[in-house]
Amino acid sequence: MSAIVIGPGLGRDDIMKKTIADIIQESIKYDKPLIVDADALLVVTENTELIQGYQKAILTPNYYEYRRLCRAVLDLDIGSNEETPHENVKNLAASLGNVTIVRKGPTDIISNGESTIVCDTQGGKRRCGGQGDILAGTLGTYVGWAFSDLTDDEFDYPHTMLAAYAACFMTRTCSFNAFREKGRSLLAKDLLEEINPVFSHYFENSLDSPRD
Repeated sequence: MSAIVIGPGLGRDDIMKKTIADIIQESIKYDKPLIVDADALLVVTENTELIQGYQKAILTPNYYEYRRLCRAVLDLDIGSNEETPHENVKNLAASLGNVTIVRKGPTDIISNGESTIVCDTQGGKRRCGGQGDILAGTLGTYVGWAFSDLTDDEFDYPHTMLAAYAACFMTRTCSFNAFREKGRSLLAKDLLEEINPVFSHYFENSLDSPRD
């Protein structure tokens, strides 16, 4: 198993929350890259010690999930008119022990508490339900590849941030292309249909040499 994605669609009852916590702990025990999304973010918000200092963890909050994390970790209410969004993401990541944060929004802000990068690739004009799940799954794929294929000194950014940027770029580009075709009727499944052409265009050397 190259990476673990946990959270989408799991629910928030007590049994599931305990199961999520157990899976997070086992993932860390086996040193696996870990993407924490959706319902798993609530579990982490309620018990940040679960991922404290685990630098292969990537948290992918939307605005509301991010706001809860800032309140829990930084005692900060970001409000609707945040003045220093990049600095706040960096501070949050640093306070959690240099995990990687992907704050989803009009632009995606990515930080591990030391470095910060922004993905502002144009996306579709409609953010459909399930787009975050696609991002989490894409990120799981990229971070698994990054840790298995890249050397530690090959790039200026750590594997988690490189994978996060690639996943954000991929998802936003799929959304843009799908919106051109579907407009306001865009659904998550329409983004899925864009994954192969977008990946082939931007990430493969040629269509004749697909990656295993």
